[in-house]
Amino acid sequence: NQNFAGAFNQRYGYNAKGRNTTGVLRITLADAYYGTSRDVGIGMKTIKVDIPPGIRSGQKLRLKGLGQRGQTEDLNGDLIMTIEVINDSNFFVDNQGLHTIKNISFYDAILGGKGSIDCFDKTITFTIPPGTTNGKVLRVKGKGFPVYKQSTFSDLLISIIVDIPIDLDDEDKKLIQKIKDKHNGK
Repeated sequence: NQNFAGAFNQRYGYNAKGRNTTGVLRITLADAYYGTSRDVGIGMKTIKVDIPPGIRSGQKLRLKGLGQRGQTEDLNGDLIMTIEVINDSNFFVDNQGLHTIKNISFYDAILGGKGSIDCFDKTITFTIPPGTTNGKVLRVKGKGFPVYKQSTFSDLLISIIVDIPIDLDDEDKKLIQKIKDKHNGK
């Protein structure tokens, strides 16, 4: 009799409920981007844990009834898995979106142009406005990291590094000197 057991437990402090147990699941940023599944060994059995796209480091997945065994199955504890996303060398995620760095040419920085980023399975093109300075952050709306349990994406934020040409010949240098002189009012 469940009611009797409940009353007995309350009165005598006997805990028939299993404790929650914890674990850590390490995944790559690409796994977090796409969503993935992992096989987790619990005692004698292996269970498949589905990890939705857009999960962040530190988020927890609660797996009902997979913790410590209780007196009855419905009193089993839960297994709480903390997600740890391994750092990626090309991207990082924060509350603003998905961040990356892109080198662009000195000429595109001055004149403007098109750039592209390989973002996991996609190539994302973006516009470089004329006069883009070194360190400028360009925002590409809705092309960043999946929003957890929604079918939307955060923004992609691209930090720009302007490459200064080092292989200029004398003719190139004369042309640039002309531009410099013109703007110095000579």
